[in-house]
Amino acid sequence: MSETTKRPPAIVLGAQMPALGVIQSLGLKGIECWACAPTREIASRSRYAKYWRIPDPRDGATAMMERILELAERLNSKPVIIPTVDQYAQALARNKDQLRGIATVCSAESDVVDLLIDKLNFSTWAEKHGLDHPFAVPAAQFRPEGPLKFPVVAKPRFPVLEISRQSLPSELRCVLLEDSAAWEAFQHRYHQYLPDLLIQKYIHGNSADMVSIGLYADENSTIKGLFVGRKIRGFPPFFGDTRAGQNFLVDEAILKQVEESVAALKYRGLAEFEYKIDKNSGQFSLIEINPRSWSWIGVTPASSADIPWIAYQDLTGVKTEKAWCNSNPGTIKYVRLLNDFVDVTLRNRWGYPAWAMSPRQWWRSLDADKLVIAEFGRRDWSLAFWSTVYFVASIASSLWRRIKNRLKRLKPQNVSVKASVEL
Repeated sequence: MSETTKRPPAIVLGAQMPALGVIQSLGLKGIECWACAPTREIASRSRYAKYWRIPDPRDGATAMMERILELAERLNSKPVIIPTVDQYAQALARNKDQLRGIATVCSAESDVVDLLIDKLNFSTWAEKHGLDHPFAVPAAQFRPEGPLKFPVVAKPRFPVLEISRQSLPSELRCVLLEDSAAWEAFQHRYHQYLPDLLIQKYIHGNSADMVSIGLYADENSTIKGLFVGRKIRGFPPFFGDTRAGQNFLVDEAILKQVEESVAALKYRGLAEFEYKIDKNSGQFSLIEINPRSWSWIGVTPASSADIPWIAYQDLTGVKTEKAWCNSNPGTIKYVRLLNDFVDVTLRNRWGYPAWAMSPRQWWRSLDADKLVIAEFGRRDWSLAFWSTVYFVASIASSLWRRIKNRLKRLKPQNVSVKASVEL
């Protein structure tokens, strides 16, 4: 066997896009990867992944840990465990002592993970450490006459409501409130969810003004790998997940702020510092720090800083040199091809015309020295097939929901007509 095949396997918690980037990076190096999730999502369909079913920790972290322990003991080679979704990061950090001696965990301490996931407590921490972070208050305490002035945004305090299975309506992920009238209507409609929401200062701009600084920090909180990227497009356009992005360049002052924050947190593991550039002032504001892999980490192997590989090597005792990618913006681009094409050529024409393009314009917008196509690259043909299947299924499901909603609206009218005829 080659040297790489003797290396410990990787247990990746999650099977969505943040997991896919990790699995493809390591799988291409010959590392055995296991995608662990309650259902077979996209990352588990990669040719580089084996699937292991685990419960969602919001249904019970104990049951999740039992399954992870079972897999780690079965592999019998001290695997590296990497979380890629908030609930896995939080549950793993709280229970990682159970894995001591049989696995290597890529995670910060539980108090740090809890702090970063709780967006309200993180806001307090950021203010204490002098970071330019948008001021926030609990939604139930917000008053228009208070220090926080309109426009503001309403968003969840906990992206996954901690370890609870309680869920918020999807439209509450980020809501722009322009004035008092909008706030009054909002709290009337969503009053039962106010305890789980916060109100935050609005940083002008859309998803194309978001900058991701993804990194891996070692046990001494030294940043070994760092990649700077900026979204080209997200969906929904106002705040949504990355559909297309590119490498980017930021001032050294921002990178110094990241280094100081990592040191202050005594952070270890993968993380994403998410900034937003105010469209009016050009000022960078730190929106949040995600204690895990991020959605387009799959772009980093095309750069000088292959973040998953750097993390894996460090966690398995291989010395690595510092590798930071913060130069030549736009030379590397990333795209979720199917989703971005439909967004740009169809969906944006209805909801965000400024981002509507012809197919040719769309393809030209992706021109770069290196283009990473999430679903159709890295010799991962099984992933290409399943990506297409999932995409078609999601379109069909969306159309069916629209048809059902329309039928529901028509049904009372039909009942009324029938009743009047019988009368």
